[in-house]
Amino acid sequence: MAELLMSLVTFGLVAIGVMSFLNFGMLSFAKNLSVNSSHTATRIVMDRIGNSINTCSGEPRLGNVTGAAVASGSAAGVQYDQFRGGPYVVVHPGGTGLLATTTSFTVKRSLHALASPPTPGVNDVVIFDGLTTRMKIASVTNGAIDASNRQSHVITLTSAIGSAVDWSATSTKVVNIFRPKAYVVIPVGNRNQLRSFDNTEFGTNFSTATNYEVICENIGVGANDSTPFSLSTNTDYGSRRLLNVSLRVRDRQFDQRLSAKETSNQSATMQLDVSFAAKGS
Repeated sequence: MAELLMSLVTFGLVAIGVMSFLNFGMLSFAKNLSVNSSHTATRIVMDRIGNSINTCSGEPRLGNVTGAAVASGSAAGVQYDQFRGGPYVVVHPGGTGLLATTTSFTVKRSLHALASPPTPGVNDVVIFDGLTTRMKIASVTNGAIDASNRQSHVITLTSAIGSAVDWSATSTKVVNIFRPKAYVVIPVGNRNQLRSFDNTEFGTNFSTATNYEVICENIGVGANDSTPFSLSTNTDYGSRRLLNVSLRVRDRQFDQRLSAKETSNQSATMQLDVSFAAKGS
């Protein structure tokens, strides 16, 4: 009996040692995989935001999940105008040009393989060369293709242009087309999702909108994690403020195993603080 008892005690000690080693290895594997996953997700998100802002026209605009503009401080969302194409030549309507009450006008685009901007679309934004006024497209009527391989498009706006656009019939006036897009952090249960919205303006309630793509669903749930966007006091060459992004991503696939460690040292979290400049004109 004494020998059997000693054998059982020895086996128990060895088993405890083996289980401790296996548990340590399992936790290390979970931690390393979670950290790598968080790092990868954070860099993918930052690369995507950076590429988007690099095509931004003008200065990005801040807003919250209900679509209201945020004038200062940090915000849950950022909207920007992504360049779609141009130039589109505006057909001179006669007289001195377009009146302030104008709600529609005609443009022409080339269909040449090396210079063919896309067809204007509903909800796209029109900006006249040399102006900053944003005009939203309500509808587009596509015309026939002429002998010079050019197509005309009648653009109807959601409202009047608001200010006259004067130019002579002997000169050329062009417009460029942009698409308003947004990134917004939306709380969903005990998570924060970073969503990308295509062709949408602030004024939309982003928490109930359906036209979005989830970029990352593991944004941190700390006090400041849901409002990662702000505008810097620093400016680029065009005197536009830089967009600051402070993003913390936490991998959630091993929550039960790493919950205690996450509480103490954020072992599966990756945070980046980056500033982006709008490269568009």
